[in-house]
Amino acid sequence: MSSKSLTPKQEKAARKYVECGDKSEAYRFAYDTSRMKPASVNRVAHRLFEQVKIRSRIEELQAEIAERHDLTVDGIIQQLIEDRDFARACGSASAAVKVTELLGKHLGMFAERLRHEFDEKVPLLLIRNGGEEDERVA
Repeated sequence: MSSKSLTPKQEKAARKYVECGDKSEAYRFAYDTSRMKPASVNRVAHRLFEQVKIRSRIEELQAEIAERHDLTVDGIIQQLIEDRDFARACGSASAAVKVTELLGKHLGMFAERLRHEFDEKVPLLLIRNGGEEDERVA
């Protein structure tokens, strides 16, 4: 996939996304969003970056950057391991833990856990087996 198959605005958005990692920001950079609400920008940007040709171009641009800087997954992992060992040798436990966390995340060893918090108490309607309703505050 080359930049020739994208419109100039799509190419501009893809390049900006590779630079900043934010779909909405990349969309605003490439397109006129002056009359759009933020939620609309987010929605349209998400749809744009779901297109196969855009995703392919982003992967191509990222591969070019990785090649230019001689980056490989194995190389980055090796560097992280060396950094962790150095942090341990310097007595920086927090830095060593952070590197270990990055390595574990990369290897898919940690599941993301979401925590939902509620600021106010809301009535919760419970329906029992017999069909009777009971309102409780959660």
